[in-house]
Amino acid sequence: MKPPYRGRIDCAWGVSPDYCPAEAKPSDIIFFTGTYDSSGPVSHVGINAGDNMILHCASGGVQYAQMGTKYWTEHFYPSGA
Repeated sequence: MKPPYRGRIDCAWGVSPDYCPAEAKPSDIIFFTGTYDSSGPVSHVGINAGDNMILHCASGGVQYAQMGTKYWTEHFYPSGA
């Protein structure tokens, strides 16, 4: 499945194998894997809010999180995976 949007989101869907979190721009969608049991490789998404922050939905509702923490970096779903 590929989303209809043809912008930077394509990078996380494997169009650009050179994509990495350090290249993320504000409003990019960042994909994560293994955050909980899911039927596919992507289990969570966040929106890059800039300044190394993501906006995502957690059990307590929508919140900001530091994208560079050990948890998020270990669960980052790289493009081309």
